Amino acid sequence: MGRALLAYNTDNEQGFAFATHDDKWHPIDHEGVTLIHRRSDRVAPRPPSRQGWSKGRRSAAVSEVGRSD
Repeated sequence: MGRALLAYNTDNEQGFAFATHDDKWHPIDHEGVTLIHRRSDRVAPRPPSRQGWSKGRRSAAVSEVGRSD
């Protein structure tokens, strides 16, 4: 299988048009002007997961271990 992007002459305001086959690029109309848009493969990064104890709690836990009542 392959991909194709074809720009060809036609009777419109721009004088040409686009056709695509099995491609990430696709034509979109923006206020009467045809633009080529490429879909992104990137996924929005996830925020780091918050696992375990906070720094303050870890510090307090270490202090409690060292105490002898």
